[in-house]
Amino acid sequence: MSHLHTLKQISQTLNAENDLKRMLDNVLRTLLAELDFSSGWIFLIDQMGNHTLYAASGIPPGLSRKNCAPLKDGGCWCKNQFLHGTLERAVNMIECQRLERAIERGWGDTNGITHHATVPIYAGEEPLGILNVAHPQKHHYAQDELELLELIALQIGTAIKRVELVAFEAEQAELNERQRLSQDLHDSVNQLLFSVNMTLQGMAIRTKDGEMKEKMTDVSKLVSAALGELRAIIRGHSGEELEAGLAQAVEQYSRLIGISVCLLLPTEIDWPAKTELATYRIIQEALNNCKKHAGVKEATISLTKAQGEWLLTISDQGEGFETNHVSRRQGLDSIRKRAKELGGQALLLAAPGSGTTWEIRFPDKRGEME
Repeated sequence: MSHLHTLKQISQTLNAENDLKRMLDNVLRTLLAELDFSSGWIFLIDQMGNHTLYAASGIPPGLSRKNCAPLKDGGCWCKNQFLHGTLERAVNMIECQRLERAIERGWGDTNGITHHATVPIYAGEEPLGILNVAHPQKHHYAQDELELLELIALQIGTAIKRVELVAFEAEQAELNERQRLSQDLHDSVNQLLFSVNMTLQGMAIRTKDGEMKEKMTDVSKLVSAALGELRAIIRGHSGEELEAGLAQAVEQYSRLIGISVCLLLPTEIDWPAKTELATYRIIQEALNNCKKHAGVKEATISLTKAQGEWLLTISDQGEGFETNHVSRRQGLDSIRKRAKELGGQALLLAAPGSGTTWEIRFPDKRGEME
């Protein structure tokens, strides 16, 4: 009966949250309280072997120093077994390299913890990560305890996939709403500017004042340019053009805003939709900055991959600028923010008279960049 109560509590905790980190934090605390463990931590491990510490509770000083750096950095036997596919069930981890390193290097007290149970987290046949739990008086975990931990890990794995599905559906809903708003904006503002332009052209034809005719013609040209730019922005932010792939979308957008682009992209890029969209938005922002500030209409864009990391480079040979220039801060922050959303970072290389280069690095799969 106590096991059923524990499983019920775990299930209720997992179903109460759609944010992955909060969900794992909450379920770990519930697990420790229900089963009387003192410490626990959860790693999620991507296909490239990168592990991310998503939840930790009751961590002793030797492992919690510097924001849990001993848990976040380096490898261990349980992770190695997981990556090699030999960690299929909950096991007693007799020796823990992370605990050993903490003791050997004098990082702090481990509160008497010398052993822990290690449980792989799966969703069906898909490996997702590792659950570790420990108690200072526990050197061995009975078979029924390990089996209960396995059931809990299966619940956690199923919940992780549920959260990922909810996030995907939210992204799709956001994209659909963005497309709808773009169409509404196109229909209303586009018609208004078109009407204004037609009125100006008609007035220019009817007026006999040469100076006034010239001014109206100039204003009409400005309205036509604004109309063209509006169409380009709406089209470039609807997301529909990505259906044909990133390369074609970038080429199409560069033509719309009048920038000649030398594009060096891989022939095939297997990315989630969110990654592709964020990358496209970074390129759009950089191209817009090139058009407005660089003084040239050419840019070079390259995308390469090495050691599980992507490098996106966007450069121009324009007039350049001081990177602390206040008037450009918003555009720079936008690119940096989107790079952060990708789990990466953006570096700007610019100086007056030396052009501008963006270097955006981000991981190929889920996980933290070193």
